Amino acid sequence: MMPDLRVGTYNLRDGGLDNGSPERLRRQLAMLAAEELDVLGLQELKGLEAHGWELLYDAEDTLGMRSFLVKSAHHGCHLATFLRPSRVRVLRERHEHGPYWHALVGLQCLIDGQHEVDIANVHLAPGRPGFRKLEAESVGAWAKGARSRGVIVVGDFNAAPIDHETTDDAGGKLDRRAALELAQAKLIDVGARWGIARRPWGMTGRERRPSCATGSSSGCRARRSPTMR
Repeated sequence: MMPDLRVGTYNLRDGGLDNGSPERLRRQLAMLAAEELDVLGLQELKGLEAHGWELLYDAEDTLGMRSFLVKSAHHGCHLATFLRPSRVRVLRERHEHGPYWHALVGLQCLIDGQHEVDIANVHLAPGRPGFRKLEAESVGAWAKGARSRGVIVVGDFNAAPIDHETTDDAGGKLDRRAALELAQAKLIDVGARWGIARRPWGMTGRERRPSCATGSSSGCRARRSPTMR
């Protein structure tokens, strides 16, 4: 029996920085710390590389978590997955860059010293639905290549969830093709499973609560996963 696991995902929007000020970032991190998550995927760590990643290490201290960062291929929108060391230990890293617009942070982990699970954090392309579909295919291939019994994918998908009412050829972020590709890989949209009402794309960057189990822009998908609260 896989244990419960508290999982969240959040897009900081421009690194949580406003004209170089980290005040918004600090409020965001305080909000996230209050959730007491075991796994947290962050997107758009933009500008946090300044001063030797000082703000990233401040984030680790605030959250009480260890970070695993992968640099983005575009716009400096880096990604990082944060793990609670008392519960989650990394066995190996499975990061990918191509064909992603940004990147995929991939980690094979051990939960509570006995349950293996592969965790991915992604940020799909903001435009070009066809490219986003290719990215989703790659996420599915990554999930199928997992050695663990469980797979969790969190991130900013920049697309409509599979249960959103739209045509399959809709453009922009109303497009469902990425969601359909993830479903083909047997990844379950947890938001749809739980009947959570969502917008076609997520709310990101201000002091809003972290998304978990939402199949929209900021979302969580799982295959044979631990129970996620």
